[in-house]
Amino acid sequence: MKIREFQREAKILLTELDAGRDMEKNLVRYGQMLASALSSYSMIRVLLNFYTRWEISREDPDASGYDAEELNSIRQLFIMGTTGSQEEDVADPEAVMEKVCALREPNIRRMTALTRFTDRLAIYEHILNRKVPEDSLDHPVDIEELAASVEKFIFSDQDTMVTNTRLQRVVAELPVRMTKQRFYDVLSETLNLYKGGELSAADDFISSIRDVAGISETASEGDMIPEGFQTLEDELRGLDLKNSSEAKLRAINDRLVAAGEELGIRSTGYIGLQEIQNDLMILYLMRGLRSEEFLDDRFESARTAFEKLLTFAGQPAEEDADALMDEFTLQVFPLLEGAQEEIYEALLIPETRLDSLKKSLPASVKKQLVFADLLTSDSVFVEPEKLLRLEEKERIMADEAAIEERKEKLIEIFDGYFDGIGAKPEKKMEKEKRRAVMAAVLGFLPPFFNTRDEIREYIRYTLNNCSDPVELAAVRDILMMVME
Repeated sequence: MKIREFQREAKILLTELDAGRDMEKNLVRYGQMLASALSSYSMIRVLLNFYTRWEISREDPDASGYDAEELNSIRQLFIMGTTGSQEEDVADPEAVMEKVCALREPNIRRMTALTRFTDRLAIYEHILNRKVPEDSLDHPVDIEELAASVEKFIFSDQDTMVTNTRLQRVVAELPVRMTKQRFYDVLSETLNLYKGGELSAADDFISSIRDVAGISETASEGDMIPEGFQTLEDELRGLDLKNSSEAKLRAINDRLVAAGEELGIRSTGYIGLQEIQNDLMILYLMRGLRSEEFLDDRFESARTAFEKLLTFAGQPAEEDADALMDEFTLQVFPLLEGAQEEIYEALLIPETRLDSLKKSLPASVKKQLVFADLLTSDSVFVEPEKLLRLEEKERIMADEAAIEERKEKLIEIFDGYFDGIGAKPEKKMEKEKRRAVMAAVLGFLPPFFNTRDEIREYIRYTLNNCSDPVELAAVRDILMMVME
């Protein structure tokens, strides 16, 4: 179907549904139309994303390409999403969604482990940045001048969201001169914001705090971190910050920087793979719902091109690959120019009505459409199955007792963390690391100040009470970069 015709048909269909005419038949057509639009959009997008990553990996040896396991997963998903019996999908949609969840899980687990590992390394980066500054001591720190610059940076924009984001970035870099008790008070005050809301939201927020603080490591996640990275973290954990020479600190900081770059490459690869998996899974989920009548005219061209591209990916034949690139550049892409944007605009017509119409749809159709729609969100690692389970359950609200219980548990966890309980070796956390953990958490929390004067006082208090000239100079340099 031509894109303009689809848009016209979609608008007519929604008008019919609004009027309550022939609901049973029109709801079926609505499901087919949305499923077809999701399929067309995903088919175009997966082709473009896969080709882009493949082309970059061929031209840049350091870029993240596709390994054999990833290619096999993509080929399997493509076959599942574009061939086979549609009747089976309609008969057992729950099995389809379970299979999608199982296929997405390994990459989500890898990304979760990598993110948590990166958060833990960021704490050591915070410490070492204040131990081995570049040329910080060459220029004395004028605290009043620095504080004034920081305040101007924070308050110069009238947008509250921008102001709060800047404030969080600054708080994460300022010297921490806060007692544990005051830190716990800030945590408690922040959790109070969740009273009266959904308890699951409070639990998710607490989980994020633990991740940022570096508390969430699990034994199974350790197996997903490359050995060289794990060795670096072990060395950082055992580093004697007080007695190590500057040369040793610089050397391990250089390794930390290099590890950060490598982790960034891996993270980009995981995100790219997840985007591709999500689109292929939408094709699979929608296979039993979409209709040839509503598929975009360019769907089949994109499907054929992707199938051909998959046969070349991972193959060493440079001449064949070069010929394929020429074919795509000269023949395929001109046909698909602007297709992704056009189909997305058309998709929005039925998609924006899904929330209001889903209660009228058959339960199995509703689940598949909502699941697929969530996979198109900006959060590529979204887990629709969890969101759907929450939607089906009775909502549990966070009363005062529930929040107080979680406060006590979180503070107990931080107490044990700071005291080194469970650490290897088990020892009380060094002051520098404790402050770095607090800085990471304080920078993650929503601003905990009530007035601008409180913000000004906090900035000056932290700077004036930083007695280490090396740390103060390093903080000055870091804040200047933040404010650029």
